[in-house]
Amino acid sequence: MKKLITFLIIAIFPLFGEIIQLKDGTIIKGRIVKQDEYQIKIIDEKGIEMSIPRKQIEKISEEIKPSFQVDPKLINMAGKELRRFRDFYYAGFVLSNSGILLTVLSKDPPLIAGGLMMVLGGAVMQLISHYFVGVAGEYLQEAVK
Repeated sequence: MKKLITFLIIAIFPLFGEIIQLKDGTIIKGRIVKQDEYQIKIIDEKGIEMSIPRKQIEKISEEIKPSFQVDPKLINMAGKELRRFRDFYYAGFVLSNSGILLTVLSKDPPLIAGGLMMVLGGAVMQLISHYFVGVAGEYLQEAVK
């Protein structure tokens, strides 16, 4: 029966609310469920109810909670877009620099033309890569609403 009551208290009230720092340096996070002048009863982050004598307590402070929720699926999607940015950007960088080397080191007109096309293709890939950063930013904005 005691476990059922503890479960209901945890389910109804937010699990964390206070941070209790003991004089020995121990920190306990939980929700105060009962207190008097001699002790505090708290349900800790694991759902365990415990009594702490007031003479062992250094200070009690409220835990700061974020005012927003985070959607992990959207965070993962933003990460995928940022990886696409990285892949496109560096592929474009390598292609562009390879084209520069081919253009500078070659004396054959078709190879020079090919090198210039590689430079242009690499530059376009680098420009396209920035689109993925914008998409990632949109996912991140949606993730924290």
